[in-house]
Amino acid sequence: MSIPHHLSTGIKRFARANERASRVIARRLPQARVDLQDAYATTAAAYLGRLAAGALAVDVGAGKVTPFGAAKPAGVSLVGVDVSPEEMEGNEALDETVVADVTGRLPFADGSVDLVTSRSVLEHLRDTAAFVAESARITPVGGHAIHFFPSRFAPFAIANQVLPNRLSRGLLESIFPWARGVLGFPAFYDHCYPSAMTRLFEQSGFSVLDVRLSYSQAYYFSFFLPIYTVAALYDEVVAVLGAQNLAAGVLLVARRR
Repeated sequence: MSIPHHLSTGIKRFARANERASRVIARRLPQARVDLQDAYATTAAAYLGRLAAGALAVDVGAGKVTPFGAAKPAGVSLVGVDVSPEEMEGNEALDETVVADVTGRLPFADGSVDLVTSRSVLEHLRDTAAFVAESARITPVGGHAIHFFPSRFAPFAIANQVLPNRLSRGLLESIFPWARGVLGFPAFYDHCYPSAMTRLFEQSGFSVLDVRLSYSQAYYFSFFLPIYTVAALYDEVVAVLGAQNLAAGVLLVARRR
């Protein structure tokens, strides 16, 4: 969806003013200070750093940056997998790149991958069960999987599912210029909520070791202060209630058994 330049400029100015006001509120909100993506990078770095020489780690949907790549020990191979080779260009943490559809058969031998990671990838898969089954095939007993993904019942995720992709992408890019090529890809949210994903991994031969949640999603609405305020209040309420399936983000750590 193309938005006229003059209208786009006005939207950006309006959004910037609302974002500044939203940040003032965010500093006082406990949930707004939860950074689960940072926790994902820290957790993945810890598990990667424990691997012995000769081990293989696979970053699914690696993209342009693998935030935990610096933790890779000598002798450990880190391979990026993505449907687009261009997406992985410039990712200096990767020893190798592989172009593959991760819902199909992954190009790794049975039990050959010691660590499988992904960040904001699972929600874009039409069939997460197929991916988790493939992860179980390529991961040996004692191997690990670490995934961060948004939960399908968060308000921003519901909006993303309801709005046509061209419209949601156009709005994102108009309001958040940095989102071009980063956000707005088609998302299906198959099994993408805590109880369903935990069950799926357990049924596929993994033991789920840790599930951490973030209820912070109001920042998606920071372009319009009244909506942001309502969304932030919603975040705090569902967090207090402990409504896990209404979380905004999920960090899951599992071990192959």
